[in-house]
Amino acid sequence: MAFFKDNKIVTPWSETHLGVHEGRVYDQQYKEASLGRNLTLDFMMITGVRHPNILTFQITTGGGDIEISLYEDSVTSNDGTLILEAVDRNRNFASSPTAFFYRNPTYTDIGTSISELWIPPSSAGTGTRAVNFVSGGADEFIFKPNTKYTWRILNKGGKDIDVVLDTAWLETDTI
Repeated sequence: MAFFKDNKIVTPWSETHLGVHEGRVYDQQYKEASLGRNLTLDFMMITGVRHPNILTFQITTGGGDIEISLYEDSVTSNDGTLILEAVDRNRNFASSPTAFFYRNPTYTDIGTSISELWIPPSSAGTGTRAVNFVSGGADEFIFKPNTKYTWRILNKGGKDIDVVLDTAWLETDTI
């Protein structure tokens, strides 16, 4: 879509699209094989000096009910294992993100709960209905800089599941 301004054709871009062109959008995937029934897996994002605007945060499982809890201001004694380096979506830039993801940190305080998601959705968030199909969920947030956020995934299904974390985010200097 284009429109005219001052006798010139102007093509509007979204902030996200512009961020890709400017080398400020990052992408990262991670797979955890075989999360046991009633066990948890934690992913922690440590934000940097820029505001990470989570464009997509998707967790997909190989079938099974899961509960996803998001916590803010997590306190750790060990940040855990750094998972894959994020990739700049504009391959002409060598920029690095200021936010990083870790798996299974050691907490002294998990933080303040700010979001709950049940897959598949149910009022109780428990059950074993999704045993033989792929299920997933996604969310979007604008996070505070220099803050630790934790996603805790609890396998409530009837079998071990694979968990895939797929994220894309835009880093901006202002919100």
